[in-house]
Amino acid sequence: MFKRYHQLLTALRVILDACVVATAFFGAYSLRFGSPRTWPYSELPAPSDTAAVFLLAMVIWPLSMQAMSLYRPQRQKTPFDEMFGVFKATLAAGLLLISLAYFLREARFSRGMLAVFTVLAFLGVSLERVFFKEVLQTLRRRGYNLRYILVIGAGRLARQVLEQIYLHRELGFRPVGCLSLTKRRVGTSVGGVEVIGTVRDLRRVIGERGVDQVMVALPSRSAHNLPRIM
Repeated sequence: MFKRYHQLLTALRVILDACVVATAFFGAYSLRFGSPRTWPYSELPAPSDTAAVFLLAMVIWPLSMQAMSLYRPQRQKTPFDEMFGVFKATLAAGLLLISLAYFLREARFSRGMLAVFTVLAFLGVSLERVFFKEVLQTLRRRGYNLRYILVIGAGRLARQVLEQIYLHRELGFRPVGCLSLTKRRVGTSVGGVEVIGTVRDLRRVIGERGVDQVMVALPSRSAHNLPRIM
């Protein structure tokens, strides 16, 4: 279920990014060539050159965003982290586009227009990403777009993990239960979450409870159990 939601959200992100990049391109074109008195130019670029550069941009930008892992789940990243990722992706895409437009076309396309486009694309995609994150966080606080978490551990560390999960509901994590190392903790609760079994039940619980992610909250003295859990 979560995988299907993630694929849907990823497709939506790609579409929104593409729309913003396309708008930034034509916005930059209007700024560069819309007022000859403010920003003089000798002649307009040929429509075929403009179309070719536009298509290049629409291919390069998503690939650059993908290379910077911006289409992976971003729920645990801050808006600043995501904006910095957009900055790196935009810088790489802009430099590549300017290079390709300069070397592959006989007629030199306006580098000023491409520079303006790169700036507008960064601003537009950053604002769109921040807005998208705010919408998702609001939905998660209301119980939508959740990721179901199984916590391995039933001690102090597990309690701290659960406290952080409840403190940051905007991340959309919902605990389904805890697993302990021993049977004596089964049936008790940790931070309001029931201990539903031991680590021997891990495979069964994941299948029955629709677990999306497992969080290990074991003290260092129990590290020798990790190979068995993994």
